[in-house]
Amino acid sequence: MELLEELPNEEACREYLAELRWGGHIISPYDPDSKVYNKYKKQKLYYCKNTKKCFNVKTKTIFDNNKIGLQKWVMAIWIFTHNKEISAYRLAKEINVSKTAVLHMLWRIKSARIESFSDIERLIKNFDVNISRNEFKQVKLARKEKRLREKELNDAVTDYDSIRKQLNLKAQVVVVKIEETLNEKKTLVPLQKHHGRKSTNPTIQTEKVAELVNEGKDVYEIIRKLNLTGDVIYREVEKARKVGLIDDKQPFIGFADARKTTKKEEGKIK
Repeated sequence: MELLEELPNEEACREYLAELRWGGHIISPYDPDSKVYNKYKKQKLYYCKNTKKCFNVKTKTIFDNNKIGLQKWVMAIWIFTHNKEISAYRLAKEINVSKTAVLHMLWRIKSARIESFSDIERLIKNFDVNISRNEFKQVKLARKEKRLREKELNDAVTDYDSIRKQLNLKAQVVVVKIEETLNEKKTLVPLQKHHGRKSTNPTIQTEKVAELVNEGKDVYEIIRKLNLTGDVIYREVEKARKVGLIDDKQPFIGFADARKTTKKEEGKIK
């Protein structure tokens, strides 16, 4: 790069900018009519007699109030004026500074409305850095507010997603419970009622009673085994006969027949 050959270090850049700004006659940026003394040669600072303030070639210019070297500032201006669509990441790589520093530099350069590298002379003479700094602060605040709004929106979205997942899980649990209850109801044989008439479908209890009757058990034995009352057993026997679980030829030994058989057995024993 030709610029690096002409301005190889910080000292060369400082002399170049001093020549552009003052032309060999140093003028105080705080009071143009004041005398200027070169007291601090090592620090490259000048002293304004009237205001009693120190200044250098960067004071009240685009390069003021930052720790970035003058050579990198000049390189950034030269690259920007030759390629205005360059990204901050690429410019940071070219001049070897951080992306945050480049964003700050680009903001100052754009605020100064630099069109070509020759504008650097106008820039170093007639630029109020305070305006740029205030605008930069406003932009930073606007970006911070934007990030906060985006964060609140993302938090709201995540909360909504978590609530929706919880509701979906609860709904799934409810569906599973409903399916379980329906499956349980399908395994049972309910007593269906149609137009006030009792259902003729056999239940488990009816099937057990019919099985014992077919085996020739009397009413007392059925009571002992199933722990049912006599009325219930008689009703279950009638249902079993209607359905066909008990043959018509199969007799049911009720209370009377059961007593007779027991008396006969007692007489034989005597």
